[in-house]
Amino acid sequence: MSSFSWRMIICLAACGCLALPMADTVHGQDQPNAAKPGQIDYLRDIKPIFLQHCAACHGGLKQNAKLRLDTADAMKRGGDSGPGLIPGKPAESFLLEVLTGDAGFRMPPEGKGTPPDAANIALIRKWIEQGAKAPADETPQEDPRAHWSYQSPGTPSIPVPKGQDWQQHPIDAFIARQHEKHGLEPAPLA
Repeated sequence: MSSFSWRMIICLAACGCLALPMADTVHGQDQPNAAKPGQIDYLRDIKPIFLQHCAACHGGLKQNAKLRLDTADAMKRGGDSGPGLIPGKPAESFLLEVLTGDAGFRMPPEGKGTPPDAANIALIRKWIEQGAKAPADETPQEDPRAHWSYQSPGTPSIPVPKGQDWQQHPIDAFIARQHEKHGLEPAPLA
């Protein structure tokens, strides 16, 4: 390798090392809504816990006891047992009582999934203490059965284009409609 190549490699490595600290500073400045130290971030810290441990029975597909746990608003609203959580009051939040077993039973029930560990429950408790803040525009999970790939395809009505005598198949009507729309003439039959 020539001395020029070595100098180029060393120069590029030095530039990269100098740019790394600046990239982190600029990145942090672009995030005005970034969580402050000690502040629990709902989307980063809390929502994944509920999606992992609770969404199978309280998500988009099923809502046992009319309770959804896929959005913070749904958690606050609760279900058949009343409000799920009261921001700022973890001791009065039914959701936390159920996760810890203080309600007389524990969720998820034995054999129906793994409960959050003590560290995650402490994180949820702290989030509730901090006011259970979450994005106002959060959308709930959709029922997976509503995905387009599970829908039966419909039969479209066949268009009736003007003066097209070359059509031999219903598909030809759709092609003829596009010909009309774009002012095209079909090629003669072979």
